Amino acid sequence: SGKLHVLNIGDSGLSVVRDGKSIFKTHEQQHYFNCPFQLGMGSDDQPEDADYFIIEQLAQDDAIVIATDGVWDNLYTDAMVAMVDDPLASPEALARRVSEKSHVLGRDTAYVSPFAANARRHKLRFMGGKLDDVTVVVSRVCHVRPRGAHAAKSRDAAGSPVSSCDESEEPAVL
Repeated sequence: SGKLHVLNIGDSGLSVVRDGKSIFKTHEQQHYFNCPFQLGMGSDDQPEDADYFIIEQLAQDDAIVIATDGVWDNLYTDAMVAMVDDPLASPEALARRVSEKSHVLGRDTAYVSPFAANARRHKLRFMGGKLDDVTVVVSRVCHVRPRGAHAAKSRDAAGSPVSSCDESEEPAVL
């Protein structure tokens, strides 16, 4: 089994999906509603304010979804899980699915989005999705062939290492 070290600040986040369930999800850090922690000029937030996690026991085929608030404000976790729980799809295709759905829901004025639900919890009126920046990275945990005798055979046409999901090897995130 492998470990993943996560350092997260603000309203971007990460979810680990296994067997149709989110087994880990970061939580947004906000000073108050819709005012996330952030690093940069004009902010007093520091890297030390970030949440740090070590996710133990990563397993082969776990999907790791890292996304900005433009995803999490528009997609409920269950919907995201349903989109990435496809072991035959490439991580790129999965990320594109999540991104496209986030854009569609962000423009839907009748949708009760996670952002709208959170606004209601704060006694604010908001209906619909929330258009925002959308960036998604999806990785899949698999096993990488060790370099050695088969190195020539384990590279693609561009010379990049080719992954293998042989359970006898140590997991890596690709």
